[in-house]
Amino acid sequence: MRRSAFFRTCLVVLLCVMGLRAAFPVDLRHTFFSRRDSWIALYPTDKPATLRYVFSRMLEEKGSWLDLTFLVNGKLRPLALTATASHIQVSAGGRVAPHAQVYLLGRCDAVIDGWDMDVDLAGVKTGLNLGASKEDPVRRFSMEAEGWTLDVQMLQGRAERQEKGWRLRATEGRLRVALRMHQGAETEWLHPEPAKDLAAIEASWEAFRTKLPSVPPERRAMAEAAWWNLWSLYAPPDTNFPTEAVLVAKVDMNAVWPWDHCFPALALGRTDLEAGLEQFLLPFLNADVNGQLPDETAPDFMYRGVTKPPIHGWALMKLMDWHPFTKAQLERVYPPLKKWTEFWFAHRDLNHDGIPAYAGEHSGWESGWDNASVLGDPKAAYQSPDLQAYLVLQMKALARVARGLDRPAEAAEWECRAEAHLKRLMARFWNGRHFVVRKVGTEAVEAEPTSLLNLIPLVLGEHLDKAVFNRMAEELEQRFLTPYGPATEDPMSSHYQPDGYWLGPIWAPTTYLLVDGLRRGGRPDLSREIARRFCDTVALAGGHYENYDSLSGKGLRCRGFAWTSAVDLLLMHEYLQAPKVEK
Repeated sequence: MRRSAFFRTCLVVLLCVMGLRAAFPVDLRHTFFSRRDSWIALYPTDKPATLRYVFSRMLEEKGSWLDLTFLVNGKLRPLALTATASHIQVSAGGRVAPHAQVYLLGRCDAVIDGWDMDVDLAGVKTGLNLGASKEDPVRRFSMEAEGWTLDVQMLQGRAERQEKGWRLRATEGRLRVALRMHQGAETEWLHPEPAKDLAAIEASWEAFRTKLPSVPPERRAMAEAAWWNLWSLYAPPDTNFPTEAVLVAKVDMNAVWPWDHCFPALALGRTDLEAGLEQFLLPFLNADVNGQLPDETAPDFMYRGVTKPPIHGWALMKLMDWHPFTKAQLERVYPPLKKWTEFWFAHRDLNHDGIPAYAGEHSGWESGWDNASVLGDPKAAYQSPDLQAYLVLQMKALARVARGLDRPAEAAEWECRAEAHLKRLMARFWNGRHFVVRKVGTEAVEAEPTSLLNLIPLVLGEHLDKAVFNRMAEELEQRFLTPYGPATEDPMSSHYQPDGYWLGPIWAPTTYLLVDGLRRGGRPDLSREIARRFCDTVALAGGHYENYDSLSGKGLRCRGFAWTSAVDLLLMHEYLQAPKVEK
């Protein structure tokens, strides 16, 4: 560690211990609680004074293990559940009232530290063996499911087996418990030091917080919430993760998908290129022999039935716009990006006409737009204009990298291929008014497309014919742009659904792709307006949700979503600050 970083960390620890630094508030209504490099997540349930304990290393439908219900004098009563970056505080009110703190330690450990409080542990996982103990008093017991063991260590207090779980009772007013998830042999006793542990967690967060990209002062709170969410979504290296992985979420969608990851990579990479590159390259570490990226990756699971759109060249060029790359860094990205690009032409060009299609086991999943109205048959393959636009940009990115590696012949070849594919896009998909989607095996197209997917070629920006660009920007404004952002389905369409996934709600990735293309194509005014509307929507909803109702702005589906946090932050940083005045 460099000396300056060392002293900064020491200062943060000192300030935290002394209580001189205001704690960062985490809003548990709109996110899940976790921390960097932990596989544990917690969140309040609808039951009073209750936290759901989730083992995020398991797939989303398997990860919920326990409900932790906090009691005062053995009784359930309303309690306040609040959180900072380091812990969740459970309080009956007042400084001397019963209270407890819950924090995460290491990859798989949690600590409950309570004063005048008891805790009920109730199993919520199907098939969970709640365990037993012959000790009296019980100091340790284990719960088991699917090859994993949750070791409950009574560091202070006693445990009593109940019909549906366990009650952990304070002795002499104190309760201290360690929850240790593991496989194999029994774990050693954990010896937490709460003051030291919490200060170390705060120091980790504060060191990360210093890299927050600049944003307007009035948006700082939402920016920090987005930045904290990305920090908390880091999972430790594991079976299929050679490096740390920023998960999509840590409860509902606790895995990595290979276009989702590009947006956290950009947010992290805005101020730390290496952090961004690490996330950018993560799916490539599990690519197959053909260069195909796995669709979903979790520690013990990979799904390869489909993949996701090749937006990686676009993302890489943004990183290259922000930072000078060394030749070593270019050498890291060039071979996998080249192989990924060739995969589409070798394995998704089903007509052998030079135009790849979304296919696989479910074409909607492969597009990333699972149920878009223009991709109505999941078993059919679709030649889609957005895919061709992404490939044009990816080949231009490869040309740029090749130039940086002093390979002019390769750069020229990639540039030539990009321009040729742009011509195919225009000839095959532009009908004079719209870009259209073509189902492989038929020439039929929808006469009047109603999906925002048909406007995604705007991401080409300056590479798109100016008249076509202007026509599409006008259609975006008139048909799809609501007060909250760009709807994914025309709100006047018969296909539109307020909570219809890709049939209406506003999504972060499509918003950012369009904003970036509009800026590069000559509409910075429209870029800024869309950015403002989206960021205002996130603030209105209170958090970073999977998507948003395009007519009300309500947050929908999963909360604490990585790419929403990343896009919100990037839009604030890039579009909502006052422009710098040249001296």
